[in-house]
Amino acid sequence: MITGMLMADISRAEASKDGHIAARIIYPNGSQRKEQLPLVDRDGDDMTYGEIKKKLLAENEPGLDPNNYNLVLIEENNSIMPDGAYIMDSLQQLLLKTPPTFTFHSTKIAIANPAIVN
Repeated sequence: MITGMLMADISRAEASKDGHIAARIIYPNGSQRKEQLPLVDRDGDDMTYGEIKKKLLAENEPGLDPNNYNLVLIEENNSIMPDGAYIMDSLQQLLLKTPPTFTFHSTKIAIANPAIVN
């Protein structure tokens, strides 16, 4: 049963040299914790939204089925990101819209039940 949304707030976060981006995660039960979202896996390959979603849920909400949730990129239009899309592709597109730094000023990522996302 779906109980809510998992949100990762990466506003004003900076990508680190080790392939992570800092994020404040808000879990379905309302708890919040700072996390490092991986941009690449251990082999250096770009991570997909689906892989990040599964990792966050497995580590922090193991009772929730990742297949019942979508990863949502929240900017102006709440785009649902396909599990197979690469997060680096999206972040590079954001860099084209912002000053040429690795700071993201207004991006939030959420894991949400498709029924909750409008």
